[in-house]
Amino acid sequence: MLTKEAKKEMAELKKQKKATTDRHKLIDLDAKIESIENNQMSTSELAALRKDIEKSHLDVDKKIAKEKSEKLGKRLAEKALLADLTISSWNGSITDKKTTNEILDNKSANRDRGRFTKKLFMDITPLKTITRRMYHEYRSKTAAWEEGRRLLPVEFFEYLTKLHRDCSDELETALEEFGKNYDQYKEEAKKSITGLGDLYNEEEFPTFDEFKRKWKIRLDFFPIPEKNHFILKAEKNLIDEMKSSFEQSMSSKEDVAVQELKDRVFESIGKIVERLSDKKIHFSKKGKEIMNPVRELVDVLPTLNLFDDKNIAKMIDDLKKNLYEVTDEDLKQDKKRKAILKNTKELLEKMADYA
Repeated sequence: MLTKEAKKEMAELKKQKKATTDRHKLIDLDAKIESIENNQMSTSELAALRKDIEKSHLDVDKKIAKEKSEKLGKRLAEKALLADLTISSWNGSITDKKTTNEILDNKSANRDRGRFTKKLFMDITPLKTITRRMYHEYRSKTAAWEEGRRLLPVEFFEYLTKLHRDCSDELETALEEFGKNYDQYKEEAKKSITGLGDLYNEEEFPTFDEFKRKWKIRLDFFPIPEKNHFILKAEKNLIDEMKSSFEQSMSSKEDVAVQELKDRVFESIGKIVERLSDKKIHFSKKGKEIMNPVRELVDVLPTLNLFDDKNIAKMIDDLKKNLYEVTDEDLKQDKKRKAILKNTKELLEKMADYA
């Protein structure tokens, strides 16, 4: 049995243990407690104490996770918001069922073995260029979060909203220009050799108003939810369960956001290795655009790293030191290009440790 002095010391140590969330201090307190108990407790009492210590560790872990979640939610609500980009477009093509069946029958093939797609309009590139630019910038300036919504740092909010307005205006102007020549495009489609020829079918062409409604760029914003948003009138255990689920969800989404940023780096560097290894590329003409993805990453990743992930910070530093300053002239010189390729491969291997 414990002496009076030992019990007093034990009570004080347990009081300190209950008050702290510092893991190192907690381990030190547990060691002191166990040291006392090993000398003066029975086997059953010692087992009970160890069980209590394990529970204490779990309680501290939960408290730390809770504080981390609350801090994360508060920090995100101040530094970012959720964005949802919806782009409606049309590639000007349809599936020609009649021609599909004719081809499959002629080739004695099953009906589910292929289909024939025909282009009603050939000149929609100006429209697609606008929507692609909006999509690319949206993906570049945001991080993964949940299906349909991405994490947008407030630093990029003004840029993205302006780009949305500009692209929407450009799309409207391009559609008006397309509408002026709409009948002409249809006439060109009727032509043989250069057009659809016998594949032309007037009924398959939408009216211009129908065509115009197929194109739209919409950008919506939403606040990042926080745990204190749960204001339902329900049993305490149900509220606690919802809050716990929320904390786990926030932690999971953080992992997804961080991993997507890392994958973005790996993909970009992998493509650079692939292109620098391609002997068919004439580097006397190509150059700057090969390293553009690296420069873009170095410019946006510090802002997108909302969770201060140390490995992403290391990636940014490595990109700056090794690839950011590579010039067109460097890539045009065989000797330098080979050295850059070797360095890039080594960099990719090194970054595998950051995954």
